[in-house]
Amino acid sequence: MPASPRPLLLAALAVLSACASPAPPLHLHSLTSLAAPQGGPPASPFAAPALPALPATAPAAAATPVWQLLAVQLPAYLDRDALLVPAPSGGLQALANERWAEPLRDALPRLLRDDLASLRGAASVWAAPLPVGLQVQRQLRVEVLALDVLPGWQAVRLRARWWLADVAPPTATTAVTNLSTNAATNAASTTNITTATMRSDAPLLGEADLQAGVAGSSAAALVAAHRAVLWQLAGRIAANTTNAVNGASTASATSAAITAKPPGPASPPGAANTPPR
Repeated sequence: MPASPRPLLLAALAVLSACASPAPPLHLHSLTSLAAPQGGPPASPFAAPALPALPATAPAAAATPVWQLLAVQLPAYLDRDALLVPAPSGGLQALANERWAEPLRDALPRLLRDDLASLRGAASVWAAPLPVGLQVQRQLRVEVLALDVLPGWQAVRLRARWWLADVAPPTATTAVTNLSTNAATNAASTTNITTATMRSDAPLLGEADLQAGVAGSSAAALVAAHRAVLWQLAGRIAANTTNAVNGASTASATSAAITAKPPGPASPPGAANTPPR
């Protein structure tokens, strides 16, 4: 007696049903520009760690030099949309089903510009393209060396350095008389030489090694810690340059590392956010 095809049909339907099961939802996270009170951290929908007090806003806008923020350099491993966390065996791995809503190469310069403007004055920091007629006094370059989640999700660590220099004035044309005598014409000649007058002010260099604690074990807590440490960077740059203008003895200053106290012993990530094996 031939076998009934019913068991085979049921097995095939079960396989098809498993293949048709919806994939886990993909969560997108954005590092948003948030209003920041003077000298304090930005308001956040997440439970961000407490941050050290930052300098008050610089003097009145009329006396504040206008900065142009140039391109912010990032290491190649940050040029991706995945949230990276430490792998159990070392190295990094992507956090399952968690992604950045925009590339960090776009988000970080925007946030840094907005945070610096919150600290220095709304019209004191610009990025290209500049408004027509705007006179920029200084240009700021920032290089992010590392932006990592520490093992155990204790904190997010940011290492960066920056370079702030005065914008050189326009070149000037100076008439210089050539006193050598031409043997054929027996006359002195005049030559126009174009020279660039350089400012005597040396560029201001700085670097920072900062940490912001992760208040929880969720992806949202990681995003909040990323946002907090970026705000710390803006505060460090503003403090570094303000101290130099107010009479720092050297043109190059190095900021000390600031470590936000982690929120107690690290708890393992939740099941929904456990990195893929």
